[in-house]
Amino acid sequence: MMKLINLRKLDASKHVVDKFIHNITEVGKLTSLQNLSTFKVLKDNGHKLAELNRLKQLRGKLCITNLENVENKDEANIASLNSKEHLNRLELEWTFSQKSGSEVTLQISEQVLEGLQPHHNLQWLTIRGYNGARPPNWLHEQVYSRLDTLQLQNCKNWNDLLVIGQLSQLKHLCLVRIPVQTQNLHNLFNPKHCKFFSQLEELVLEGITMLEDLPNLGQLPSLKSLDIRSLTGVKMIGDKFFAAMEEGSCFPKLHTLRFNSMSAWEEFYCSDDRNLFPCLDLLNISNCQKLLMLPSLPPSITCLQLKNVGLEDCPRFWKAIDEGSSITNSASVIELSIQECPNLKILEEGLLAHHLQQIYIHKCEQLSSVPVKRLKELTSLWSLSITECPKLTSMTQDECIDFQLPPLITELCLYDCGNLSISLPGCLHNLSSLTVLIIGKCSDLVSLPIQPLFNLNRLIIENCNELRSVGVLKKSLKNLEITGCPMLQLSQREAQTEKLLLRKLVIDDTAFMQQFPIKNSLSSVELLSISSSCEAVMFDGEDQESLQSLTSLQQLSFSNCKNLQFLPTKLYTLTSLQVLQIHNCPQIQSLPEKGLPPALINIDFHGCHLALEQQLVIHLEEIKKSGRYDGITYV
Repeated sequence: MMKLINLRKLDASKHVVDKFIHNITEVGKLTSLQNLSTFKVLKDNGHKLAELNRLKQLRGKLCITNLENVENKDEANIASLNSKEHLNRLELEWTFSQKSGSEVTLQISEQVLEGLQPHHNLQWLTIRGYNGARPPNWLHEQVYSRLDTLQLQNCKNWNDLLVIGQLSQLKHLCLVRIPVQTQNLHNLFNPKHCKFFSQLEELVLEGITMLEDLPNLGQLPSLKSLDIRSLTGVKMIGDKFFAAMEEGSCFPKLHTLRFNSMSAWEEFYCSDDRNLFPCLDLLNISNCQKLLMLPSLPPSITCLQLKNVGLEDCPRFWKAIDEGSSITNSASVIELSIQECPNLKILEEGLLAHHLQQIYIHKCEQLSSVPVKRLKELTSLWSLSITECPKLTSMTQDECIDFQLPPLITELCLYDCGNLSISLPGCLHNLSSLTVLIIGKCSDLVSLPIQPLFNLNRLIIENCNELRSVGVLKKSLKNLEITGCPMLQLSQREAQTEKLLLRKLVIDDTAFMQQFPIKNSLSSVELLSISSSCEAVMFDGEDQESLQSLTSLQQLSFSNCKNLQFLPTKLYTLTSLQVLQIHNCPQIQSLPEKGLPPALINIDFHGCHLALEQQLVIHLEEIKKSGRYDGITYV
């Protein structure tokens, strides 16, 4: 490699960088090289930091890792980063192990960072794992006026924020796991200082465990994205976060607000009705189990995402719904996602904005009621998913209410939502645009009428033990998945007038393949998955006809078939099969006597009998040697 002195561009994916580029000895001889995404410093000759000295043409991004292997400032100076005028992004990383971390002193880290002064054209600087307490003397606005992004990550002793406060031109600032004291961070964002982050657009504060409350961020005039994560000392967010200001000037341009993993956070409030967050578009709160209430939300929000939050009541918007007309909600929410909120009992009508397009509610164990009258008025709604809410009886507290959905819904998923046997059939009759229907864990559901669903493309039915029948399947159906429905009988031959053109079939019992209309559609199936079957033998005797009919099959999967003793004896006849997947089928000990299909390009397996896995390894190696191998991911 060192002889390629005219090489300008070296392309490689991330895993190739680790395995290949780091092993290039004397990369510094490639003096024409313009891109080197990562350079790993070693103490061996040919891999020291000095290799960067002659790479004058480097441009774009450069990440220098393992800086603990640099012994002093002089060695860092030799890299001559300040002469690389085309570099606009630099990442400096110390990757201490426990052993090496104890050997490298604080002073050496500071000297090395001082010697790694970049060119003044730099726009992005990341310092990661730095063990020193002092920032470099070269980091100030007078020299680095073009620097708009600064990231400090896991800098264990860096508490001096004065130098950051001088970089008033920053647009992106990320402070992750640094030992900043509360007062120092508050001083950094004090708008009374002569220099203030007037251009800052994105701010990330993560893992600052010494922080007890958030600083005044409401007066940052250009802030568009705020991401607060893992501040374990913050119990309350209140007026200090918004701060005193003129009316209408609090977070004036903020579009995205995220809170994540705030384990101690209990309160979030504002003491008056100021115009907060006038432009807020996305609010995401996740893993904040102690947070029980939210303040009134601005009507500008279009995406509300709540996950693993201790909310007892749904958040409300500033302007409540007019009691006389539920359609006059001023909120503009388009996407609503509420997941794993164990204390939430009722989905408030005021949360269902007229503009809603997507609703996703998952694993809210105490949720017992949703306003079904409101649902049918959401004329823009195209996706509704309610899963693992077992106390949600018939979607309403009043079983007499007819559960209806807007006709434009194209995706509907109802799984483990209490007793849906009363409500479910009635809600399907007007869904002429439905393309995806997922029904699961409806223990009392006996019949599923889907006759009017002319556009249905994907049908999934899981764990409906009492389900006996579904309506006539239409030609539009391409993906069919039926598992955990032992009593289900599909439509009779005389009722089915169309031949299905199935592409994907997922079942847990091969007997389904004998039912019409599936039996009549096997020739078009390209992907067959048999999952959690209790069968000991498959496709034997008369069932071999089903296997022979799979003339277009390209992918075949057996998963979690604990009792299956053998693979099909005539598996070799599937001449179109390319991918075979066997997962967690421990009873199968050998391949069929006549082997596997000739066109296989990949075999994916795990959790199988050791004897079978040994044979599959040999077969997979033969595929690779033949040149047919393709690492296709099973879908």
